[in-house]
Amino acid sequence: MPEPYDPLEPFDPPTDETISPVPDTGRRARVWMVRALALMVALSFLLLATGGLLRLLGMPNLDFLMDSRVIARDPDVQRWMEAIVRVEADGSGGTGFNLDPSGVIVTNEHITEGASSVQVGFRSDGARHTLTDWFSEPDSDLSILSLEGMDHLPILELERERQPVPGDPVLIIGNPLGFFRVVNRATVLGFVRTTGMADPVLMLDGPVYRGNSGSPVLNADGRVVGVVFAATEHPETGRTVALAIPAPVVAVWADPILAELNTTP
Repeated sequence: MPEPYDPLEPFDPPTDETISPVPDTGRRARVWMVRALALMVALSFLLLATGGLLRLLGMPNLDFLMDSRVIARDPDVQRWMEAIVRVEADGSGGTGFNLDPSGVIVTNEHITEGASSVQVGFRSDGARHTLTDWFSEPDSDLSILSLEGMDHLPILELERERQPVPGDPVLIIGNPLGFFRVVNRATVLGFVRTTGMADPVLMLDGPVYRGNSGSPVLNADGRVVGVVFAATEHPETGRTVALAIPAPVVAVWADPILAELNTTP
């Protein structure tokens, strides 16, 4: 609660005798310097207070957006980001990524579950592709969406040789909190088992938020090693960590669709 305060004291209007002459130029410069310094101090306190307010309200600190701007300066990262899409399904939204130039989108089944249609957007300007039919695998929390009439779309590739090991640096690219194509660093903690998933999943130490569902996890070569589907609390540290479906599980369901596209005349 704020401290109580006293009413402002009344003041008398200035008279001719109490009005000071216009200060000289040097004094005016000093006044402006003092005012500028005061403004800078006030802004600093405002920024600190805003961060504290976000924590007080349980809202995430938005420093990850600044980190994303720095990471995204890398030309390779910029190219990988082009394959990230926004997925919307009956009011539910998240992330997806493309595996084929004709448009084969991987996302989470819990985003598309129960939806009558799904919209996919490669751009932030509102342009969308609408689908009414897609493949879903609830046991792996995967949905695969095939676009029609598309070609030459940017793609990502699944990692098919080396699986990640603890300590590996990775990138997570997605659409958290309504933002588009945000990229952040994370670290592989290892493979764990979790309720509701038949196969072990990747545990990652990195920032994920609502909207990151379906985000690809990329290794140093830009290949997909996992797909974010949840966040949980680390059993030892209590930190929030991300969980991701490993690339081999994604390949089991995506490869038949990709193979059919490549054999269809």
